[in-house]
Amino acid sequence: MQDASFTGNLKQLLQNVAGAPLGTLEFYVLIAVAAIVLLIGGKLFSGMIGGGKRGSLIILIGNLIVAAAALLGFAAVQTFLPGQIGNAGTLFYVSAGVAIVLALIAVAVVSKPLMDTGPVFGFLTSLFSLALAVAAMWAGNQLFATLDRAGDKVDELQEQLPD
Repeated sequence: MQDASFTGNLKQLLQNVAGAPLGTLEFYVLIAVAAIVLLIGGKLFSGMIGGGKRGSLIILIGNLIVAAAALLGFAAVQTFLPGQIGNAGTLFYVSAGVAIVLALIAVAVVSKPLMDTGPVFGFLTSLFSLALAVAAMWAGNQLFATLDRAGDKVDELQEQLPD
């Protein structure tokens, strides 16, 4: 049974984005990897695309505001609209649409004061930075899966060895 609360939906969404159960070491490592990639990638993309001169932490805060707006919008629709939208596929697309609109609004609000770029360049900076962070989390998830398989293989080989 799915938790119908806002925090429950937000936790489920974070687990789906990270690809690891909330509260595990893998989850925290993947979130840290994403934050580091957002820190470095955001500064690089801001400088390359928009010529922004802000510091890395300020740009990271701007990207986190954009990501938080999208995540909160997605979770809010998943919490408050399932009764009005009966089809699960339609609910997903409505949730994604609301997340995109809120992310665009957040980019428009934070692009000049935090990223030192215009809205278009702020959008591109956030898009590329967040895509790079998601790719880094995917790569980290693949690394964890490979290490788990390797550990299982080592255990299997150790069981086959004679004492």
